[in-house]
Amino acid sequence: MRSSKAAAALARNVNDVSGVTHPVGPEPAEVYWRRRLVVGLAVLLTLVALVKVFNRGGNDAAAVAPSQSATAATTSPQAQPSQSESPAAEPTDMPSIADSQTPTPT
Repeated sequence: MRSSKAAAALARNVNDVSGVTHPVGPEPAEVYWRRRLVVGLAVLLTLVALVKVFNRGGNDAAAVAPSQSATAATTSPQAQPSQSESPAAEPTDMPSIADSQTPTPT
C-alpha cells in the first residue's frame, strides 16, 4: 500500500514540473517566459560580477609578465640597458626584511 502512495506522490510531482515548461495563469505564456529570461539574466549578471570581484588583482601581474619576457627575449642585447644605466634605488624610511634578525631559540 505504501508503494502506491509513493507512486501517486511522484506522479503529482512530475505533473507539477510540467507547470514550469507550460505556464498556467491569467497572463499569456510569453509573459512568463520573459520574466524567466529577466530572472535568468539577473542571476548570470550577478555571477559574472562576483567572479570579477573575487578575481580582481590576482592575475593581472601574471598576465603582463609573459608578454614582457617575450619582448625581452626578442630584443637585441644592445637595446637592453646595462646596470650602470639603471637608476639608483631611492632610500626609504621603511625597514627592510634584510635588516631584521632572526631570533635564536634559548
